Amino acid sequence: MRSSSKQMETLFQRTLDRLHAAGQSRAEPGIACLQAKVSFAAWMILRTATHSQAKGHRLSAVGRLCVWQLWRKVPKAGAIVQLSGGERLWCPPWSHLAAAWLSVGDHEAELPFVRRFLRPGDAFVDVGANIGVYSVIAALKGARVLCFEPNRDARAMLAANLALNDVEDRVQVLSCALADFSGSARFTTDLESSNRLEIDGNANGALIEVREFDELAEAKAPVTLMKIDAEGFDEAVLRGAKRMLERERPVLIVETWAGARSIRQFLGTLGYEFFLYEDGLCPVPPDFERDANLVAIHINRVESVRERLGGVRFERRRAPRARWVLGRDWRA
Repeated sequence: MRSSSKQMETLFQRTLDRLHAAGQSRAEPGIACLQAKVSFAAWMILRTATHSQAKGHRLSAVGRLCVWQLWRKVPKAGAIVQLSGGERLWCPPWSHLAAAWLSVGDHEAELPFVRRFLRPGDAFVDVGANIGVYSVIAALKGARVLCFEPNRDARAMLAANLALNDVEDRVQVLSCALADFSGSARFTTDLESSNRLEIDGNANGALIEVREFDELAEAKAPVTLMKIDAEGFDEAVLRGAKRMLERERPVLIVETWAGARSIRQFLGTLGYEFFLYEDGLCPVPPDFERDANLVAIHINRVESVRERLGGVRFERRRAPRARWVLGRDWRA
């Protein structure tokens, strides 16, 4: 029975991963765009209905998701959402992350991890900050935040969310992207939360500055925690920060795809071990092949991280609170 249940769970996760991957072609022309949008919509509904953070309010979570998808079509419509830690966020109509916050609240299990792990005076680096959920949480915990967001619209909403939570003085925002080279590259502008670097010489998008983390004059404080969501360039970001990783051994939260063997191999040579977080740290098995956010911890810091997490009480999961808003300009 347990084996059958495990097989069903694996099959369902693979279905979710395929739907999510198929939904990444929403900028393609014609029928490919329609098929991608249908796949992405199916992924959002299934993901919401089965999300661990929606436990106790699954039906209402799907209901809020559907209401949001209709509401955001109204001109100048948006929302403000309050998450379980009290953080408030502007939700622009073009953001798919906003749909997740309004439906389930903490859309990623790593958000509670950040709340439990960070202490006042820590240094948090947010690579691919988007409109700022991780940066806001970290700043409200008293951490100093350095965040990177090349997209102009997302960066404007990031600034608005920092102001909404009165934490602008704890956060420095840089408009460059991070990778394993310094120079310039194109950055897509039409993929909402999935915008990414394009290094093909014929690529479309905004021309932006690209830097290596190890070369940044702004990165002065020893890094406690670094979150990386670079839409496929996550390993390049890590390689561009290799000297810092060897020197400071920060805890990492990294978005990965299909098990991320290359990322795990690279970080493994630096002494890192890998975990999933779901109200606790769960070691990642060697044959892991899922899309997931991995928590990477240097082998010499695993016990101290567990002690930090153990010193904070568990948060009770709560449904998000939403206030529907009209009359705001949501683009920079």
